[in-house]
Amino acid sequence: MTLTLLGNFEDVLFFTIAIPISLLLTRPWEHPIWMRAVVLWNDNSGVAAIIVSMLALLLYLFSRSALCKRIGVKALPWWRQTGTEFSEAARLILSKGRRPFFLSMFVLMLQWSTRFSILIAVLLALGLPNDLLHIFLLQWMVFIAMLFVPTPGAAGGAEAAFFLVFGKMIPGGIIGIVLAGWRFLTYYFMLLAGVAILWATRERKAAL
Repeated sequence: MTLTLLGNFEDVLFFTIAIPISLLLTRPWEHPIWMRAVVLWNDNSGVAAIIVSMLALLLYLFSRSALCKRIGVKALPWWRQTGTEFSEAARLILSKGRRPFFLSMFVLMLQWSTRFSILIAVLLALGLPNDLLHIFLLQWMVFIAMLFVPTPGAAGGAEAAFFLVFGKMIPGGIIGIVLAGWRFLTYYFMLLAGVAILWATRERKAAL
């Protein structure tokens, strides 16, 4: 189980390093989306406080309920096993696998850098070379938002997050083209390529 979670752990570790660097270089709190969020919070702070209080109360009542205790009793062995496996995997990495782990992290950083570079390539192709570093670094906001979208490949949510983050930075008359190019190259192209490879291998197996 730990091995299956290792890729997600590496992603978390990468963004743990990348996000502070991005915050330092881009000052995203000056981004219009955060300014709108602050204004929305200030205008509805009372309602937000009531909602947060109600959620906290519901969470407290649930934690005291018999259902929560039954779930906790059933989940405790799983948590213990997961903790043991994680500790063992960490021990093996520290003792024997440091070089492969750091090599994997280096490859992961290259992978995310190339994924971030796709948007830059689309902007350059359309003749929009302004503030490319800022746009490059702010993409973490889009990819983090995509993690919370329950649809396959974050369909719909990815496009909405992209528009919210870059809607004020990319000219309105061309943002649709940029969004379509970015989304096609980062998701749909790989999806179609996978379908084509699957179809080709199936035909080859059928011929054999």
